[in-house]
Formats: sequence, structure tokens, C-alpha cells
Amino acid sequence: MEATPIKKIAKKKPAVAAPLPPPSPSMHMYRRIAVTFVAITFLALAAVVYLSFSRATVHITPEAINVETSFVADVVATPLAENEVEGRVVNNTFEQAKTVELAGEGNKPVEGKAGGTVTIYNNSGSAQPLVATTRLLTPEGILFRIDSGVTVPAGGSVQATAHADVAGASGDIGPSKFTIPGLNPTLQTLIYAESTQPMVGGVSYVRVVTQEDLDAAAEALRLEMLEAAKSTLRLAVGGTYSGEVFFDEILERKSDTEPGGETGVIVVSVKLSVVGVFFQREDLRSIAEGKLYEKMPSGMEVIGVDADSLQFTVMRYDVEQQLANVNVTLVASTTLSPTSNVLDRDAMLGKSPTEVKANLEASDAIKSVDISFTPFWLQRMPTLKDHIHLIIE
Repeated sequence: MEATPIKKIAKKKPAVAAPLPPPSPSMHMYRRIAVTFVAITFLALAAVVYLSFSRATVHITPEAINVETSFVADVVATPLAENEVEGRVVNNTFEQAKTVELAGEGNKPVEGKAGGTVTIYNNSGSAQPLVATTRLLTPEGILFRIDSGVTVPAGGSVQATAHADVAGASGDIGPSKFTIPGLNPTLQTLIYAESTQPMVGGVSYVRVVTQEDLDAAAEALRLEMLEAAKSTLRLAVGGTYSGEVFFDEILERKSDTEPGGETGVIVVSVKLSVVGVFFQREDLRSIAEGKLYEKMPSGMEVIGVDADSLQFTVMRYDVEQQLANVNVTLVASTTLSPTSNVLDRDAMLGKSPTEVKANLEASDAIKSVDISFTPFWLQRMPTLKDHIHLIIE
């Protein structure tokens, strides 16, 4: 037999995968687009979050500013024009005399004989008559004489008036004991005189009238007459007026004493002309307030009108025409209005707080500015004006 040849079984080689084709260039572009889109989306989201939550609060402390108006109003019997108010102008003349006692001590020395009261004692057993001018002598040797004769009863006493023998200051003495030189030495120890009060009048001072005295007396009388004249004129206008101004003029002044005269009492007389201008203060104030609002600076508002600041001065008056011109002033306190252009939030958008603060405080109407942020780390103002909150303190 022929041997059957053994067939060689060929080994199969493993299959090799075919290589992938290189990626298309468009795939890189899509990836970049995707990444960019994600980044943009994140940034947009961050911007939305920032815009939604960023806030700025501006605290403003305003500065009050006084605004004054001044104008001339006319006081007339029947007001027709804008600057006219109803009122009256009345006049009258008054005369009065008054006795005035000059104040102060005299200033001109005049010598006289000092005098006073003495008590004369008689310790003897018999009555003792003493004639007028009987001498009384002090231990210092100053001589006095009694004015009238007296009789001093035995064991009794009488009072008498005595004056110094010589005029001058030497007679001004204190309480003293007197001997009676006209009696014999034995009786002088029994009959004597004593004073318990000082002797005065050796030197007296007479008031010399000066021009200043006359002027002061006339001025005091003028003021007294003016007050009475005001009441008379108020009755004359026949109405109640809350505003009044008076003018007075001395037409004549007289006195019964000239400067240099010696007296403590003078009589002065004054003839006085008094004019009264009457009107309603409320009418002047109403006109003044209207003019204040007319001249109010832009962006300001009135917070108060000071009633005491209403001032008026009568510049001219005419009694015959019943007319007076009155200069009027009124002051109001103003503050920053919330609608002021100074507070324009558009001008604050995106700026630093330093810039905003400087711009606001440049206004005379703003005293100080304080800015706070939410969140606190923000460094610039929001870019949306409704995220800027203004608070006027």
C-alpha cells in the first residue's frame, strides 16, 4: 500500500483590523465651538447673576440753604395791584408838660451855718431864762447860738434850735455837750446843753442844671407821650392791624430852667407829632412767600419758613394820600429735592464710589455722602440705574 501522504494543514494567520481613517478637520472645529459656547454661557450666566444681585445704596446728608426774598410793598386804603396791602396812615399832634425831679446829689458847694436841735438841762433849784442868741460852746471851742429865747425850769429841760456862729464846714459836728459861757462858772456845771444828732448845713451842695439834664427830661417825656399817642392812633384807625410802625418828631421843646440854673426840680414841655402806619403782617408774609417760591433754586424745596424772619421797614409815607412804601424781607430754609438733577443716577452708572462721592459733594446742597455695596466687594457702581438706591437723610 502506498502510504497516504499527510497533508500539511496550513495555519491561519489572525485577521488584522483595517486602520481607521484620519479624523475629519471639521471635528476639531465642532469641539472648539462647543467649548466656546459653554464658556460664553458661563460668562453670560455670571453676568446675569452680577446684574441681578449687585446693588449700591447712596446715603446723602443734605445741607440746608437759606433763601431770602426782598421787595417793596405799598400800604394803601384799597389794594388793587399784586404788591399792595390794605392799611391806614394816620397822624396827630400832642402836647404835654411835666415836672421832673433831677436825680443825683448837688454838685455846687454852698456854705451856711450848721444847725440842729439841742436839749438844755437845768439841775439848779431855780428856773433859768435864756435869751435868743445865748451862746453854746463845744469842748473844741466851736460856738453856737440858740435861735429863740427859752426858760429852763428848775430840775427840768427844754429843747431849742441852735446854729453855728460862723458859716462853714467847722459847724458840721457830731453829737456834743455844750457849756453856756454867759452864766457864772457855778451855774455852768448845773445848766448846760447836749445834742444827740449831728449839726449839719455848714456846707451844702446845690444841684446845677446841665444841658444833659434838660435833654434827658425831654426824652423821658417824649417816650411817655409816644406810648400814649400809639394808643390814641390805634383807636383812630378803627380796626385791628397786626403790623404797625410809628414815627415821631418833636415840634417844640421848652423848660423853665436854663443850663447853669441852681435847682433840683425842672418843668419841661414837649409838642410832639406822631405818624402811625398800620397794615396786616399776614398780607405781607403771603406776598413774600409767593416771591420765595418764584426764586427757588432749581432742584431745591422749602422745608420751612421762619415767621420771625419777616422784617419790614417803612421807607416813605404820605398822610394825605394814605400811602406808605414798606421794604419787606423773608427767609426760608430749603433742602435738596429728590428730583434734583444733582441726583441723576445715569451719571453714576459704572463709576467708582470716589467719583460719585466727589461729584455729589461738589453741590452746596449736599453736606456728605456715604456709599455701600451689595455684595460688599464690589468696586464700581452698578450699570443699571434701578440698582442704585438713593436715600436722603
